[in-house]
Amino acid sequence: METVGFDGNGECMQKVIIWYGLLLKRNTKQITAWLMTAALLLLLLVVQGIHMPSVKTMTIGLYCEQDGNIERTLCEDLKNSHSRFAFVNYQDKEQMYKEVQSGKLECGFLMQSDFTERVRQDNWKKCVTYIANPFTTKGEVAKETFFAAFFKEYSGKLLTQSEKGNLYNAGSKAS
Repeated sequence: METVGFDGNGECMQKVIIWYGLLLKRNTKQITAWLMTAALLLLLLVVQGIHMPSVKTMTIGLYCEQDGNIERTLCEDLKNSHSRFAFVNYQDKEQMYKEVQSGKLECGFLMQSDFTERVRQDNWKKCVTYIANPFTTKGEVAKETFFAAFFKEYSGKLLTQSEKGNLYNAGSKAS
């Protein structure tokens, strides 16, 4: 069997090396080659800065801006729950943001400073901020776990409000 373009002395490979050297010398004189090289290096830096959470990451961050009784109870319930997630309390909000961004945490939950007041006044909208990396894979399940613990704690209050008719009739009129 004879292979085309290959000879036993390696002369073909020497020609390829010479041709490549000449091609490289010609391209270094063109500005477009330098622009493409710079663009590739810039793309490499951008891609290197992207951090995806590990598939094995099961840690969720919790941060309370104000340490109230309700927040403490909720955090303890989440820590002691029989969930696949490990919940960790953070004292510094910026540290939690950085760890979510770097992929060490799957996601995080930030309870606002007026969390206790809002819960007592039945104004629960936007009292918890969900922080996630765009590449999160288990964030939605973590949300379910967090809010299940929240509603487990406060479902009795919701039930009494719905029995009184105050839960859904606040802003609507029957026609």
